[in-house]
Amino acid sequence: SKTKSTKQLPATQKNFKVKPGNGWCVDADGIEESARRFFKGGCWSSQNLCETDPLCVAFACQNTAGMSVIYTQTDCASSCENWQWVTNPESITKASTEGASATQRVKWASSKCYVQSALSSAVGAVDAGSTSLQVQDGSIFSV
Repeated sequence: SKTKSTKQLPATQKNFKVKPGNGWCVDADGIEESARRFFKGGCWSSQNLCETDPLCVAFACQNTAGMSVIYTQTDCASSCENWQWVTNPESITKASTEGASATQRVKWASSKCYVQSALSSAVGAVDAGSTSLQVQDGSIFSV
């Protein structure tokens, strides 16, 4: 009898969707309290960092001082105990500077929030001794 084995292949690409509004990423109540770190760099660099960090689910880029926010537990600098967005990125609904100081509102006025919209993962079943692999695509996260 032939035995089948299933192998989970590593994710190869994250897709990001821009959220409405300007500022950093927030939930429906305008709250940002999520694990994050700050990064001196623009949108391309932020996206590259997020794509290579398995715990990154979103980023906001960039303010007038050249800073971006990476929403992750990796190298976390603020609200590190709050994993909600890491485990539930669909709770990120928009970008905003609501409740911030006038200085921060000006700095982040043209910034955008990008949230992981899908993470594809390949799962395959293989017969022992087989030379072919059937692959099925599945969404792990969706927004």
